[in-house]
Amino acid sequence: MAGAGPPHYAPWPPPPGHNPPSMIDVDEVRTIFILGFPPDAKERELQNLLRWWPGYEASQMNFKGEQPMGFALFSSAAAAMAAKDALQNLVFDYETNSTLRAEMAKKNLYVKRGVTGMGTEAQLFDQSKRLRTAGDYTPHYGPPGPFGAPSPASWVPQSLLHNH
Repeated sequence: MAGAGPPHYAPWPPPPGHNPPSMIDVDEVRTIFILGFPPDAKERELQNLLRWWPGYEASQMNFKGEQPMGFALFSSAAAAMAAKDALQNLVFDYETNSTLRAEMAKKNLYVKRGVTGMGTEAQLFDQSKRLRTAGDYTPHYGPPGPFGAPSPASWVPQSLLHNH
């Protein structure tokens, strides 16, 4: 019987709540909302605070109220929650006694395509430079070091946390 091979079986279903790495749950909130910045805080300070945290994708500062509010988008809800926990009660500015408070946002931060929270990366996507040099400006971050990524608890020194 030509063409008849072994019977095909359906693959095991993924465990509940499991999303393959290439797929992001559309409903998953991956953004945190940060309060407690001093009135003179700059958007760049927020970017510099977050840029090395695992899963950080983009951020923006909102200056509409009396005090600036920050929003930060992460690659997953778990990464956002870890950052939220690490930022909670972080003393941002000793001179003004500004202590950060972080919460999960109600919805995700919208980021324009090709623009990220880090200003230097926005330059990396400059199409005129890409065409002129024919180079690949996509940053490459190699595999983690031999000791892996640090645990969220070690991201922020305990001396910087202001416990009430």
